[in-house]
Amino acid sequence: MHLRRPGAGLTALVVMFTAPPLAAQSNTTWLVGAGLSLPAGVFNAYANNGSDITAGWEHRFGKHPFAVRLDLSYATNTDTTGIGFHETTHLINAMANVVYHFQGARPRLYALLGVGHFSRRFSSDDPNDAPINDSRLGLQVGEGLIFRFRSAAIFVEGRFVTGVGPQPLRFFPVVVGIRFGGGTQ
Repeated sequence: MHLRRPGAGLTALVVMFTAPPLAAQSNTTWLVGAGLSLPAGVFNAYANNGSDITAGWEHRFGKHPFAVRLDLSYATNTDTTGIGFHETTHLINAMANVVYHFQGARPRLYALLGVGHFSRRFSSDDPNDAPINDSRLGLQVGEGLIFRFRSAAIFVEGRFVTGVGPQPLRFFPVVVGIRFGGGTQ
């Protein structure tokens, strides 16, 4: 692999950690992260650990510990059955959350509770497995830690996500990412 700009990564890190905070007067934070999608319950019986990508927007109200957060997650889990068939489950979640930031702790601890849209698409090359495409009400609850730097913050977050209804699909996204903007605290 040949890097065209070997100093670009170093430059990005220097800017991220030394530049003045983005939107310093704002209480709005953007976040993006990636990690694992860990199946739970019945889903764990037919899916392996997969990947998760999360992006979101959070707004705090002044110095209050509460915030609202909108996030979108995409997860994919695959499995190869004992007889050689390949199965894939794609999960898309759009959630509205209430976030509580615990005061005084470093790193900063937060908890979230959300409700929104949960979509699942299951496919298999096994002719005996029917494809599944469904949407339902989704719920999530989670906790995270924020490690604050000058103009950005790193976060580590774990959530429990479930689709409400018959045969609920449950999984645990565990994500590491970056938060940036005026409300990164």
